[in-house]
Amino acid sequence: MSRLVPIGFSIPACKIVQDVLPKTKWMSDLIPGDMSTYIYQNEGDYYQEYQSSVFATTMKKGGWDCLRHYEILANGSIPFFENLEHCPPLTMTHFPKELVQKYSAFYSTWKDQDIDTIDPAQYQPIIRELLDYTRSHLTTRKMADYFLETCQHTQAKSILLLSSWVGPDYQRCTLLHGLKEIMGSACHDYPRVNHLYTDCTTPPHELYGKGMSYSRLIDPALHEGSSCDEDIINDIRNHKYDMVVYGRFRQGTPFYDIVKESYDPQDVIMITGEDQRESYFDEYLNAGHWVFVREL
Repeated sequence: MSRLVPIGFSIPACKIVQDVLPKTKWMSDLIPGDMSTYIYQNEGDYYQEYQSSVFATTMKKGGWDCLRHYEILANGSIPFFENLEHCPPLTMTHFPKELVQKYSAFYSTWKDQDIDTIDPAQYQPIIRELLDYTRSHLTTRKMADYFLETCQHTQAKSILLLSSWVGPDYQRCTLLHGLKEIMGSACHDYPRVNHLYTDCTTPPHELYGKGMSYSRLIDPALHEGSSCDEDIINDIRNHKYDMVVYGRFRQGTPFYDIVKESYDPQDVIMITGEDQRESYFDEYLNAGHWVFVREL
């Protein structure tokens, strides 16, 4: 059985609109890669741009997966995804590729017509279908459920998520948010990923993507605190946690020698959200660990 498996980005359920909001244009003015269109300084204005648009352009940039895809869907817009048909089958496995390709084609039919002359009933059911799909498959909690089921740890009572670097990393951050929703403080992040908590004091403009869609969402009460951090090595040796997750293993694997001594290989899970697939994870597969890769 291969322990090399895909994973992808996701979005907190609280960011998904409840229904289709009034549309004022066919295509969003926000164009990926065109910095002149990156004019939004706060999440509310950024989301409003997508909420008012029937379609929104997105594309492969560094990697195929991108948080922007999920922000578009969550705000009730249809992703107009360039070259999506070339996305590898094991990348973005949860994303509704076929639906998005199908519905993107409607743009060429509608774009030359005044949006005010088109009955919203023509596009609202499409957007509602995509919103329903997003709620059912693309939330951080759904991704965390998939993660636990895939690595056969649905019965885990406690998780230690280790990081060598705690700056923004969409893959680690969205998965951790989902695990916190399921397990609360029983999922312990060490060191604490501060920007995910509501008491974060880092200004938004200092966070990647201005912290939109992923930061300041977790109650600080869901972190066990400094006393737990001080005992981290003994807790690993004493097998306090049912599983150990390295949320960004390409940048480092703290305490790995101790973890290997204390845990069965299948209870150690490696996550990478890198843009490109390389062979740097072969040693961890050979060691018997689960390895979850974003761009597989």
